[in-house]
Amino acid sequence: MLLDASGEDLPFAKVRRVVDRTALRRYHELHPVCEVCGQAAMPTPHHLRPVSLGGPDLPHNCLSLCATHHVGRDGIHPLGPLRWCERHLHRLSYGARKKVEAAYDVS
Repeated sequence: MLLDASGEDLPFAKVRRVVDRTALRRYHELHPVCEVCGQAAMPTPHHLRPVSLGGPDLPHNCLSLCATHHVGRDGIHPLGPLRWCERHLHRLSYGARKKVEAAYDVS
């Protein structure tokens, strides 16, 4: 249970996280294009396991995505991981596909 400054319960409080900006920047440098379509990727990679659930800023938990495949109509956030995988898993490289399959228990 988390409390606010007045001691009241915060039932939907966000977990405080430490952002490893260097790790995120390095991942983007190594993967500057969308791992689905090859277009320019957003500067911050998608976290396969959400940070709010303890997902780290490490390569095995990151995927470089363009705006369309991250937050756009065809993106992982609006579609959800399972529908997104149905549409795009076959387009990923072998390495990217394996980490996505492991994260979302799909194949």
